[in-house]
Amino acid sequence: MFLLVAAVLLVTACRQESPATALPPSSGAATTPVAGPPGLATSPTPTPTATSLPQNATPKDQVTPTPGSQTSASKPGRIVLELATGTEARYRVKEQLARLNLPTDAVGATNRVEGKITLNANNAIVAAGSRLVVDLRTLQSDESRRDSYIRQTTIMAFLYPLAEFVPSKVMGLQSPLPTSGTATFQVVGDMTIHGVTKPLTWEVSASFGEQEINGQATTSFRFQDFNMTIPRVFSVLSVEDSIRLEIDFRFHRTDASL
Repeated sequence: MFLLVAAVLLVTACRQESPATALPPSSGAATTPVAGPPGLATSPTPTPTATSLPQNATPKDQVTPTPGSQTSASKPGRIVLELATGTEARYRVKEQLARLNLPTDAVGATNRVEGKITLNANNAIVAAGSRLVVDLRTLQSDESRRDSYIRQTTIMAFLYPLAEFVPSKVMGLQSPLPTSGTATFQVVGDMTIHGVTKPLTWEVSASFGEQEINGQATTSFRFQDFNMTIPRVFSVLSVEDSIRLEIDFRFHRTDASL
């Protein structure tokens, strides 16, 4: 009896100490992982990309330029002064005639004067657009014999028919060019007579309007400055070695944008 009770206790103790044994896997079954929904396991997380606008689309905040908006601040323009009808050029030379007791002025004039002067907004002369020309062949005085002598001998108009002045600078005139009132100032440039070019300064007095400028310009030089000889004829006792040039001008004014 004692032996039977001991055997029962021994068996019970062994069952309590032995761990549970897992069932061996079936020999024909392969271990297969449980698959999730299609595409979740292998698809990478998409990277955000910038979406470009269609070529014909305009963003809401983009400003579309208005035609002409880039030139809203207009540039200063040029002013073109063109000689108009009524302009006359003259020379004056003091002479002593044999038949007179006192010296007098020999005066020859022509209205064959052409050209223009171009100024920028600061009254600076634009050389490429500025030139004045006088046709010396048309000079006339009160004495035809004098005219013939001067054309043929003094200025040699058959070789040098034109006198040309190319202005380069205006001095003493306010800027911008006035459209009213009067002013005196100087114009400097190169004068060409008898095939010789020399710098010359003109004294100018002018009255200004919206579309016209009227006035007179004068200058003086000696015969020898332009390689000319003083006239010598039997009816003239003496001729002063000074030639005064005068231009009574009428300029038509045009304002042009750059």
